[in-house]
Amino acid sequence: MLTFSRRALAPFLAFAALPCLVSSLAAKPVETPPPFQLDELTSSPARAASKAFGAAAVETVYFGGTMWAADSLRWEAIRDSSWTFDTGRGSHFKMTAPNVAPFKNPSLHAYMEGWVGVDRTTKDVPWFRRMQSTSFGTGQNQCVIAGSWSMYAGITATEALYQCYVGGQGYGDNWHTCIERTFTYNGTGSVTLQYSYKNETEDGFDYSTVYCDTTGNGANVVLASYTGVLVGTGVINTLTKGVNLRSNAGTFKLKYCVDSDESGSDEDGTFATRCGAFALDNVSVSGGGIAYNATFETGTDG
Repeated sequence: MLTFSRRALAPFLAFAALPCLVSSLAAKPVETPPPFQLDELTSSPARAASKAFGAAAVETVYFGGTMWAADSLRWEAIRDSSWTFDTGRGSHFKMTAPNVAPFKNPSLHAYMEGWVGVDRTTKDVPWFRRMQSTSFGTGQNQCVIAGSWSMYAGITATEALYQCYVGGQGYGDNWHTCIERTFTYNGTGSVTLQYSYKNETEDGFDYSTVYCDTTGNGANVVLASYTGVLVGTGVINTLTKGVNLRSNAGTFKLKYCVDSDESGSDEDGTFATRCGAFALDNVSVSGGGIAYNATFETGTDG
């Protein structure tokens, strides 16, 4: 049986909570969370965000054995037992189990004899998702453009708490992410692309860009680029054969991408957004044998 004194751990825990409490001007703050935290010793966002690193407020914390705790839906240590690390209980690769980091490397254990590992250096969701207005919380639904759903590049207020974002909901440093769809052009006439968007990125440094990949293999032509705080409804881009559209019949891709530099975002708090970085809705593509519409109300629309 291993026992740890709460008094002996207090200085370490207080120091380890600092990365979530201090605003960093660096591109990517170094975050080194403790392996566990006592609820009564810290009120950092990392602790408040997840029960996985909480522990009972007692004089001695015990580690050993493994039991299923129905109240928190996870495997936990049994007090006054011995830790063998080979019980086989609670150690598995089921990434969909409760309290497992949703984007953890599937080659790693989801649970490790009752421990749940969270990599604080990774970004929760550095890509577009279909998001509902209620996902953002009270007063945070600015990211939905029409109806109840939109495609969104950013993280919610709750997710930002996990990641220790100083500015809260929004986007992070060094993001390079795209959403794309492949279309088939019949080789005749032009193609019209129409969409609505909200952009909130650091002006002059971070950009949301609309591309036409004319070959479908990375031959990107810029159709539009946005920086700063901008809103557009029913924006129309005309794709002309041989100019910003392929010159013959075949497939091409339309892409919406977000690129941020090493600083100036919600992550480091030097550019805090209400939505950030980019929301997309009501996309339509017509002409050249294509008739496509996406409102994202019932799905990702391909």
